[in-house]
Amino acid sequence: MSSEQKDYLSLLFQIGVLSFTSYASFHLMKVCSKEDQIHQEEMQRVKNAFNKIREYEPDELIEKLNNLYKNEKNQQKYIDCGKFFVKGVISCDAPIVSQQNQSIKLVYQDLRKYDLLATLLEKRVLQQSKQYNSSKKNYVSVFQLQPSTGILVNRNSNLCFVENIRNSKFGKVINFISTQENSSMNSINFASLGIGSVIKVGFEINEHGIKVGDKITVYGKVLFDKINKLIKFENPQHILQDKEEYSQYIDEVSLAGIGVFLFGALTIAQLIFLGNSIFELVKRKDSQKK
Repeated sequence: MSSEQKDYLSLLFQIGVLSFTSYASFHLMKVCSKEDQIHQEEMQRVKNAFNKIREYEPDELIEKLNNLYKNEKNQQKYIDCGKFFVKGVISCDAPIVSQQNQSIKLVYQDLRKYDLLATLLEKRVLQQSKQYNSSKKNYVSVFQLQPSTGILVNRNSNLCFVENIRNSKFGKVINFISTQENSSMNSINFASLGIGSVIKVGFEINEHGIKVGDKITVYGKVLFDKINKLIKFENPQHILQDKEEYSQYIDEVSLAGIGVFLFGALTIAQLIFLGNSIFELVKRKDSQKK
């Protein structure tokens, strides 16, 4: 088979692929365009409804639920009341102690370890860098949310318990706590190393976490203890700074429909490639005639 025949076969194959992709892309984008419009309208209705949702203090929600279920004859200890946003100040009877500052107490701790590296460059210049190594996360089993309306927190007003946050999604509630560095840079003989050598000279541990005393908002399913007048979250969905932070998750969902238009972009790319192939083939034919 000659080179020219191979070029023609390649061109026919590209035309076939382009025809199929264009047909599928046209119909897909036609359907998705309409669906995306409907999706955007639905997301706007969701946002409007979200803005009307109230964010409760623990005592406010307990009062509301107590009035709602005062005639409830359910004998179970906890009543499933649905999902709520509850804000308050964190307190904890058995917190995690910060690794560097024992006065700082945490309900969530993330110890991120980095290797400290040194690279020997020309003229015996050392370039220092760090590389992520690992992360160790610690959680308390339970903490309390106390009303945040007063300046002082009454540690005896345990009205809202939050349990098992291991699988919760954390918003902007995680703070930098401390850093610990251990380096042996001065004890290493770099004279014996070749240019470009990279060696580990130590490690750094950065501590991040959620502190006792922080004001947060918890979102998830609420269980109401009618007898003891308290509420409890088990496996809350989100730990946030405030209710408004949850709106970003709504925005992320609304962006999901954009991906379908990448299929159309693929068609355009194939069309450009096909045009270049045809141009090169015609150019070669003209040169052969000359």
